[in-house]
Amino acid sequence: MVFLSKFFSIMSKEADVFFRHVVRRQRDADLRITRDAENVERAAAAKIERRKLRERFDAMGTGTTKNDRIIRLRAELLRDGVPVSRDTLEWSLKRAKEEAREVLSEKIRVLAAEGRPLRAIALELEIGVDAVVRIARDFNVDVEEDLLRIHLEDTLKRLTAEGLSLLQVGNRLNLPSGIVKRAAVSAGILKPTAPGKNAVYTPGDLEAPRREVLALAIAQLAAEGLSFTEIARKLRVCWQTVVRHAEVMGIKNPAIVRADQNAEKIAALARRGASSKEIGLAIGVAPATVAKHPAYKGNVVWYRKCRTVGYSGRASWAEQALDGQGRE
Repeated sequence: MVFLSKFFSIMSKEADVFFRHVVRRQRDADLRITRDAENVERAAAAKIERRKLRERFDAMGTGTTKNDRIIRLRAELLRDGVPVSRDTLEWSLKRAKEEAREVLSEKIRVLAAEGRPLRAIALELEIGVDAVVRIARDFNVDVEEDLLRIHLEDTLKRLTAEGLSLLQVGNRLNLPSGIVKRAAVSAGILKPTAPGKNAVYTPGDLEAPRREVLALAIAQLAAEGLSFTEIARKLRVCWQTVVRHAEVMGIKNPAIVRADQNAEKIAALARRGASSKEIGLAIGVAPATVAKHPAYKGNVVWYRKCRTVGYSGRASWAEQALDGQGRE
């Protein structure tokens, strides 16, 4: 019994020590997480402040020397109640420039992965081609012309397989049609005509699935309530293409469906003398759709009807008014 009592006493002490150790470790871990989060927030705030300092420094112009601009910036900060030493200011400006270059390098890396040419990357980032090359070299971003062309071909294959036309790909990548077509030919997406003929491009095999994908996109956007005109504008295709695919799939124009659902409201507003534009704004439908709807045509007041239903111009406005009143 004595042995068992000593054993349980020792075990209880060990369990108590173990429990205290676990609680202390958990408290230290929570404290470390809190401190790390605070450090991240302070680092982000400091980065923003450095960027603002760099913008103020660059806005002072290039007509003066760097030393004069630093002196002026220190004086402005002192007037703002933010005294800073020259060494700290110079370090902040240098660090802000490095951080800006890091951000540019990541953007260059993304654009290079898409296969954008150097000039297109420079135009996208609004910097010079030489600056793009220097930043890419400093941050180990490969912008060799051959590699960019291979990346562009891969991007074209991926986007055309998703159902985009070459025009849509060019608009998405912000590239001229000539560059896109040449890359499409080298990628096998387009095949040029035989030698001796005009430079006309014929779609290749990879553009065949585009019609099915386009039909699915039209069905999805129509289900979201977009009109055929909005769908055509969003997909960058002509309105007739949307109508043709919709007829095949049995999809009715959501704008007409919306007008049918509000037929009673259209009729009531038309009888009050509201124009097709006013009714369209009230129910969220284009004025042309309202003007063609039977609920509007059958209830439009006489003076609206004179304007919208084929007025020949031979009779005066007063004569039309009297004639309209007689019919009413």
